[in-house]
Amino acid sequence: MEIKHSKNFKTYKKVESKLIESNYQKSKSENLNPSIYKRKIKIEGFYLYDDKNVVGGAGFYVDHYNWIYVDTMFVSEDYRGKDYGSKLIQSVVAYAKEIGCTGVKLDTWDFQAKPFYEKNGFTQYGLLEDYPKGHTTYLLAYKTK
Repeated sequence: MEIKHSKNFKTYKKVESKLIESNYQKSKSENLNPSIYKRKIKIEGFYLYDDKNVVGGAGFYVDHYNWIYVDTMFVSEDYRGKDYGSKLIQSVVAYAKEIGCTGVKLDTWDFQAKPFYEKNGFTQYGLLEDYPKGHTTYLLAYKTK
C-alpha cells in the first residue's frame, strides 16, 4: 500500500462518494441519504441597490443538509448604520423559513460583525482561534425550526 498526492477531481469524487454512502449506512438518517448530494449548489442572494449600483448584499446557497450558508455579506460604508444590513440578513432568514430550511449559518471574524449577527438572532455554536493568524473565526447560526 502507498499514499499518493493527487489533484485529480475524479479521484476525490470517488472517495467522497464512498464516505457519503458509509455515513448513510451507519446513521440510517434520511438527512444523510446519498441522493441529497446529487443536488447542485446554486449561489443566490439578496442585494441592495442604489439606482443601478450594487452597494451591498447577502450571497448564499442552500447546502446538502437543508441549511442556508451565507457565504458573503457586505454593506458599503456609506450605507451602514441605516438598517440595510439587518434588512438583508432578515431577508435571508425569511427566505429560509419560506423554503423550509432548518436554519441559516455563517461565519465572521473577530474584526467583522459578530454583535450585528447576534442582534439579529444568531447564536454562536463554535469558534476557531488563530484563523486567520492572530484572529478568531466565529461560527453562528439561526435556527428556523
